[in-house]
Amino acid sequence: RNNGRDEAEDEEVLVYSSGNFLDGRYDHNPNLWRVDFDASSKARCPLSELRNCSLCVGGGFPVASLDETRDNAPSFDGFLDPGEEDSDSSKVVCFCFCPDSTWLEIVVCGWPREDWEARINENEWNPEASTEILVEEVAVRYPQATVQFKCASFVTGSIHGALKRVLPAKRREETRAERDSRDQEYAMLQDFVVMKMRELGNQSASPIFVRQFGEVMDSLNEAQIFELTED
Repeated sequence: RNNGRDEAEDEEVLVYSSGNFLDGRYDHNPNLWRVDFDASSKARCPLSELRNCSLCVGGGFPVASLDETRDNAPSFDGFLDPGEEDSDSSKVVCFCFCPDSTWLEIVVCGWPREDWEARINENEWNPEASTEILVEEVAVRYPQATVQFKCASFVTGSIHGALKRVLPAKRREETRAERDSRDQEYAMLQDFVVMKMRELGNQSASPIFVRQFGEVMDSLNEAQIFELTED
């Protein structure tokens, strides 16, 4: 917790959660390197303080800020995509930061389902104003709401050099084998979708078909479907 402003340099820095880059792994999307934060951490950030939080690497170097009011701050969007920890009293929120598409996943605890579902169903969620909505609306309505930081994901193309330098050789081999396996599983899913679309009568020309295929795959990704199963 520290909003990164110059005037805040002398303020106490609170670490709500942390993770080890070396313990990361390729995510369901093999173009992302995911680092999970310490699940045993009992520190919770009040939702009202979310604007003061930053994602830092290397012991404290900020790479993303959740304060959308900062001058020249990189833009970011927050999404209410389905998450494993969605419940009657919590909701997963995923933030995507420009320019490198760094992702941060949090869980807002103490946010009733009827409220967050209503915002989705009634189209009352604006990804570009996600922090503003959470701090100025949700936190005001539910003052006991807190934030649990779950994980951060980095585009592998932007951290390729770091992965190559810091990961031991054996660890690199293990993660690459896991990534390649996921690549194959995802490719099989893509082939299946193409085949089914054509079987169901979609005879669109290539440019239109590619766009429609992308929309189907986006929907599957949102539903956390990344491979074929017997179901």
